Amino acid sequence: GSVRSVKGFDVYQALEASQDYLIQFGGHKYAAGLTLKPNQLEGFKTRFEEVVKEQLKPDQREPKLHYDLVVKFNDLNPKVFRIMEQMAPFGPLNLRPVFVAHKCKDTGGSKVVGEDNKHLRLELIDPTGQKMTGIAFEQAHHLHDVKSQKPFSICFTLEENRYNNFASLQLKVKALQFD
Repeated sequence: GSVRSVKGFDVYQALEASQDYLIQFGGHKYAAGLTLKPNQLEGFKTRFEEVVKEQLKPDQREPKLHYDLVVKFNDLNPKVFRIMEQMAPFGPLNLRPVFVAHKCKDTGGSKVVGEDNKHLRLELIDPTGQKMTGIAFEQAHHLHDVKSQKPFSICFTLEENRYNNFASLQLKVKALQFD
């Protein structure tokens, strides 16, 4: 399995406190991997949840979304992406830039995707008239609001989508906010 943490919570220490149920684990404060036997899963989950409940502060329980810059889609282009990629590698101490765009609308092509129908494939337009596509993992529940044609804001990182030897910029959507 793999584990990700929230700011200020040491997931590695939580795994150390639960290691009686693990074959092995490794990582750091904000991300880790682990191996366990199937018959140890329930005991591990119970112990790990106890540790998290003891150590996680109330303000760490509320999701917070931080962004670096408000942009319009016409601000985003391959040159900007190449410059951003020069800042890599990205990780806990060097986070990938996060952007916000306001007053976005569906162009008509947004739809639910994935084998489990949990993800959104977005086709959006912003007030400048620029179109962008994006993927919003685990956010299919927003489809009705996206299709309503009411403007909304999105928080995202920029990534390159390579398909059939063709590269294009794509929004990797972290959150959608409807007014």
